[in-house]
Parts: sequence; C-alpha cells; structure tokens
Amino acid sequence: MVKLFIDSKTGDILKLKTQMLIQGIGSMPVTTTFDDYRDVQGLRIPFVTTVRNRGNGNMVFKYNSIISHQKFKKETFKLKGASKI
Repeated sequence: MVKLFIDSKTGDILKLKTQMLIQGIGSMPVTTTFDDYRDVQGLRIPFVTTVRNRGNGNMVFKYNSIISHQKFKKETFKLKGASKI
C-alpha cells in the first residue's frame, strides 16, 4: 500500500507512506517526507528528504545544489572489471 500526501496548491509531494518488506519478519511502515522545494530549471525539486522507519530511525538527505541536463560520457557508467554478457 502506498499513500501520497500532495500540496493542493503547488502539487508538491509532501509525504509518502509505504511498507518495507523484511524477509522472515514481515512489513514495516516507512514514512518519507519531502521539504525545501526549489525550482531547478523549471522543475520543483525537494532539497531535503527524510526517511523514517523503526528499523533505521531517521535518515535525512540534504542537497546543496542540483544540476539537471548534465551530459556524461558512456564510460562514466561502465563497471570496471565487469565481464560482457
């Protein structure tokens, strides 16, 4: 089950409630909140994301800057030492 909490004026996702499945234990509720929305090249992006659950407690992700439309060389995403399939 997933519950979304959306700001009716801005359309920003404020909160996400989900269940994390843990093998042998069952499910654990997880709440993710999104804060400090800013405009990044026409997109509203949350610069603070907080993930809460009983197992890990609170994890807070804060971003100082976000850059979109970056170009990367294909080699950037190649795994070193990986064999071809």
